[in-house]
Amino acid sequence: MDRLERPLPQATDAPPPGRTGPVRTTAYDPSAIQGLGGAAALAALFEHRPEAFLRRVPGRETFVFDGPGGSAVVKRQVGLDRREWWHERLHRLSVRSAGRIEADNLAELVAAGFPAPRPHALLESGRASVLVMERVEHETDLASALAAESARHVERLTELAQLVARLHVAGFYHRDLYLQHVVLRRASGELVLLDCGRARRETAPRERWFVKDLAALAHSWPANLGGDAWLEFLARYRERRGAGPELADLTRWVDAKRARLAAHAPKFVDPAGGGRSRA
Repeated sequence: MDRLERPLPQATDAPPPGRTGPVRTTAYDPSAIQGLGGAAALAALFEHRPEAFLRRVPGRETFVFDGPGGSAVVKRQVGLDRREWWHERLHRLSVRSAGRIEADNLAELVAAGFPAPRPHALLESGRASVLVMERVEHETDLASALAAESARHVERLTELAQLVARLHVAGFYHRDLYLQHVVLRRASGELVLLDCGRARRETAPRERWFVKDLAALAHSWPANLGGDAWLEFLARYRERRGAGPELADLTRWVDAKRARLAAHAPKFVDPAGGGRSRA
């Protein structure tokens, strides 16, 4: 089983959110939907009780769903983070569900040529949404691979620097860019970005958003690689981006933001464990 697909016990006192009205379905990949059992099978995911969860926090559940002709990752969510709600309210004609935001993000990233899971379908009912997306088969995430001190994985840092630089040049910023959210696709070894629900794209994004992405990488940087490897990564990133602040300024800004992140680290990141996931 994939390291990021280590099952979590299912709580019996928390029923699935269920549908609260008519189900609105958006099909991104009709062939994948048929392989998963069709629209009716996907609509039942509002009430589906998986044997185990990949991740479960209040308002969000992620699990694997196996259909007759394939499997997918399902993210079931209720409501929207307050800051995201206000951003939607201020920048769009209507507030999208959490599932639609992530589905739109994934579709836009894939269309722009970035490695991310492909959305298959989105189902919405009231405040609840169910996103069905590609299951990226992988052995490990980049944080674990780098912590294992494998030379062939350390060489992937050049590829990562190029990927992040290309992402930023295109106007995207991930907003959750920890090394745990970059996995190595099993078949090809390609780096793939996960957890893109908070990503955004702007025509002229502020530098601080790029700094925050880099600070998240720095926060999850395995201790065994040392500071020199991080400085080399930043230099490669800046070179491939081809613009932006001087390296000394960028390093200082990222270090300052990393320190602020460390003060309220995500629950799934263990700063004492070299960036290893607790999930």
